[in-house]
Amino acid sequence: MRVAPPALAAHLGKGLASSYLLFGSEPLLLEEAADQIRQQVRSHGVAEVLRFTAGVDLDWSELIASARSQSLFANHQLIEVRLPTG
Repeated sequence: MRVAPPALAAHLGKGLASSYLLFGSEPLLLEEAADQIRQQVRSHGVAEVLRFTAGVDLDWSELIASARSQSLFANHQLIEVRLPTG
């Protein structure tokens, strides 16, 4: 489902999806959308955040293992993967 930035807050108010893909040409809008999602995730008690930056040095098997693993301290986790441009 595609959600435009102005409608994101209302969408998040209905509950969280299992994954989100943020894309666009406006870095500020992307960061604001990511902040809204992070805030909603935190309000649901998710404290564990794993961040990866895709590039030649990213170990994709580590990312997949993180996604599959159950945390000892939390039922859910937020995994962010950044795809830098340039």
